[in-house]
Formats: sequence, structure tokens, C-alpha cells
Amino acid sequence: MWLDAGEVKGSMKNIYLSPILKEYLKKNGPDANLAVGTIDQNTPAEDQPQAGKDMWEGMAEEAKAKLG
Repeated sequence: MWLDAGEVKGSMKNIYLSPILKEYLKKNGPDANLAVGTIDQNTPAEDQPQAGKDMWEGMAEEAKAKLG
């Protein structure tokens, strides 16, 4: 897991980076791209939910590969 949801303060929930992601950032720097996704801005409205899902799944696979 890369993100850890923490305590709620008011209406805000703190989200923490997991140790493995912290190590990645330490090794590669704060501007490193863990994953990059692209999406066609001309995607018809009815196809946008699937296009977004496909993009996120691709980014997740790329990130998992980089994190090991």
C-alpha cells in the first residue's frame, strides 16, 4: 500500500506516504515521476469513466514495477 489514511481533524483526513514510497522519493528525488498516465481529452463523455479507469490501472502497474 502506498498511502495510509490517518486521523480526521475537522473535515480533513491526513494521508501518509507508505515507507516504500518514502524510500522511492528519497532515492529518486521529490520531482521523480513514479508513474505517468495519458488520456485523450476528446474521449466522449460516455467513455470517460472507462478511460479514466484504464489510465489509473496503467499508472498503478507502472508504479508497482518501479517500487518492486
